[in-house]
Amino acid sequence: MSVKQYETYLAETFIEWVGGIIQPGERYQFKSPDPDNALKLWEAFVSLADGNRLEIAPGQYIDCLPCNGVQLIPVLHGAEAPAFTENYISHLRDEVAGRSGVFAQTALLIIHNSMLDTLINSTKDVAAPDAIWYPQTFSHQLEKLITTDSNRSELSRCLLEDQLSTVLDEGATVFGFSSLYRLLDDGNLDFSELHLFKDDELLNYSQKQLRTRLNENRKLYRQIEDSVERYSGQLENVLPEFSSKFIQEHFYDKDDWRELDFSDYRKEKEQNSEQKLVLENVSVENGEVWQRAKSASKAGRRDISLLVQVQPGQSKAELEFSFQGNDLQDNQIKIAHNRQLKNAPFWRTSRAGGKTSRIMASVPFDGHPCFFSLELTNRNNSAEEYKFRLLLVEQGQFWLNDIQHCYRIEPGKDQITLQLEDNTLRIAESGNLTCTLDDESEDIDCQHYAQVNFETLANQSDLVQFALVSGDSRLSFNIEGPGAEEGLTLPLLFDQSRFNKLFKEEGNATWNRLKGRIILDNTEHKVVGVRQQL
Repeated sequence: MSVKQYETYLAETFIEWVGGIIQPGERYQFKSPDPDNALKLWEAFVSLADGNRLEIAPGQYIDCLPCNGVQLIPVLHGAEAPAFTENYISHLRDEVAGRSGVFAQTALLIIHNSMLDTLINSTKDVAAPDAIWYPQTFSHQLEKLITTDSNRSELSRCLLEDQLSTVLDEGATVFGFSSLYRLLDDGNLDFSELHLFKDDELLNYSQKQLRTRLNENRKLYRQIEDSVERYSGQLENVLPEFSSKFIQEHFYDKDDWRELDFSDYRKEKEQNSEQKLVLENVSVENGEVWQRAKSASKAGRRDISLLVQVQPGQSKAELEFSFQGNDLQDNQIKIAHNRQLKNAPFWRTSRAGGKTSRIMASVPFDGHPCFFSLELTNRNNSAEEYKFRLLLVEQGQFWLNDIQHCYRIEPGKDQITLQLEDNTLRIAESGNLTCTLDDESEDIDCQHYAQVNFETLANQSDLVQFALVSGDSRLSFNIEGPGAEEGLTLPLLFDQSRFNKLFKEEGNATWNRLKGRIILDNTEHKVVGVRQQL
């Protein structure tokens, strides 16, 4: 079935409406903020005129439409042809109002985007209440297109009511119905122009359920559309309800996210909400491991810095990553940020025990600081995709106690970033000799100095970096501002994200009296409000 252009439909409904009330000398006006829509509407009127023209001066003709014995003259306001200037339109308006000569039986319709009184003075707004192009009035006209004996009639009415609400809320013109018109006229349930995902299940819902489902659909479409436009390279972070695999396939590889059915998104969100793999513990044999999350957000809690101190004389660091859930596969493990380890078969997965999965890693270690990342990828649920940023150092080679609650491992840069409030850092357990950094400072010998003072460098530059040297080992540091969190859920028993740490000693918080901070999971938290006084 061939569907007429929306602008033609608009023009025909206007002619049908105005035919019952039109009088010679009447002036009508319609404001269209979109110049393209205005031009298309004017062209639709000219097409309906079908060559009927009025000679308003010798050799000067203008298109007009016979309407109940009156010649309706449609004119377009603009700076370039075929539009007329406001001065010429004002002249035509006065001629029509004068009802003399060739203008005795004429009326005028001005299509414009202007607030000039010279243009719209003494004209009737056809988008005013009760006029044909007032959104509520026009929606009744569109309702006539709905076939009552169709099983889609209930859905069509709901879509029409929904679109009317959107048009009124946004202060739009009747062109806000253009995307809905084709759907109503030919019955094709193509929602792409309505900023909705197609939804084959809609026909199974009642009116109340339909509205709820459509609202969910539109909300999701707008969320995804906004994320794609503004954060195209960070979709995994801004759309955490979808798995990395889903995002890669439908937003990058196929780029077909607009064509997916709404039920596909609901199914993906449901699958992604069921977390089947939860980190339980990370341990090291013959050593000590510190664990610290990047931030308190959901994604930040899965980006974990592990500082592993290996006992002297060990040629390997035996690490074990333990998870609740037994479906971890070898092809879901990725090693990054270390070329040598990337191709070395130093790890294996184990699902012995039924309900748990383990990664057993025997990392080659030569006594020098070793950076690398171990990542879980291609999980159906992004909440199960952990990223472990690891640094292996020989125990006692560097004194690191002062950074335990403020470090972030960055294997991609072979450095440790410290989130410090003070401009000093203790690098030895005892002693008072301080190394003051400036822009010409070299590496700092840990055997010689006990503290590092970088206040001078911090005042000179936004970038504060230095390296500690111990024997033939070197460790690079980068300094950031303080990163104390304020997002503690107290009591900790009520924090649902910590259910796997309940009744475990390492799950308890400690109080740092000197700093006035709570230490939880090697992260400092500010104490807010009245709690600090208790």
